[in-house]
Amino acid sequence: KQGDSNTESIFNRGYDLATSGNYTHSQDLLVLPYYIRSAVGYSNALESSCDFMDKFETTDGSNPVAAPAVGTFYHYPSMTAPFAGKESRYHGTLISNGTFFKTAIITGQKGVILGGSTITGSAYSQFFDTKVGSSTYKQFNADPTKFNAGDTYVVGTGNSNTGDQTTWLKKWTDPVTDQTLIADYKSRTSWMDLRYGEVLLDYAEASFELGHAASESQAIIDKIRARAGLPSIPVSRAVIRHERLVELSYENKSWWDYVRWRSITSDFTNRQEYNMDCYWDVDTNDYVYLRITNGGTRNFPSSMYYNNIPSSDLGTDALLIKNPGY
Repeated sequence: KQGDSNTESIFNRGYDLATSGNYTHSQDLLVLPYYIRSAVGYSNALESSCDFMDKFETTDGSNPVAAPAVGTFYHYPSMTAPFAGKESRYHGTLISNGTFFKTAIITGQKGVILGGSTITGSAYSQFFDTKVGSSTYKQFNADPTKFNAGDTYVVGTGNSNTGDQTTWLKKWTDPVTDQTLIADYKSRTSWMDLRYGEVLLDYAEASFELGHAASESQAIIDKIRARAGLPSIPVSRAVIRHERLVELSYENKSWWDYVRWRSITSDFTNRQEYNMDCYWDVDTNDYVYLRITNGGTRNFPSSMYYNNIPSSDLGTDALLIKNPGY
């Protein structure tokens, strides 16, 4: 069945439409970029924040950020330039702005910059009037026959009418099946509950936390990083945890790691997250990435480490007490 040829897999949960008739899922339907969405609808269900994108290094071991300062224009010669040097795990996990997936180049351009000011629309496909003195966009539903003679336009084919999207989830999707065949409960990509990479990371972390010779966990982390095309770096608790978060992203592991490390409150309370917008700069003839804030800060109380014990159960034993925070 689909997915059985993956030699990394140790324990798989398979989905087989032909045999079961309904034992499938809808991952592809939900996460496809809007531009190549299924006729059924849905798309863009999982967007990655800048915080997550920044975790992936470049192949030289550095970790440049596309737009580190909020509200500052960062110019690039192409849509793909900010992501071009990223490690292989990045490109295996996410569809980047301006890259080809399935049948098209996927873009998430929110608008244009004209005279140093951003001009944004509210449509998925839109054309912007860039005549001198113009400060508004014109939406023509992507129909060039509606241009006015003598007008100058720049195309903005946004995949999200709310903008703020430059990546889409690739991991766990089917890169082969045509999107016109994707519908509710038609995805068959196997779910790997356990794979060899996780076993290696478990081993490295256990070795380090038990105080074994650093060379033991170093060799394992080097192996994981080498496969991603990255150089060796001195092993530490932070390095091991970073490798887990990147290698096992979107595999339902990270939340339980944060719980196990007891670091939710310190890592996420009052933490501001960020997204990125992409614009075409009419005056400089290049692309601009603009980092923006994603809502306000959030609080993660320590009660999130535990489950609530129902009152009916607490009443059965005087020795039972509520978990902290409940």
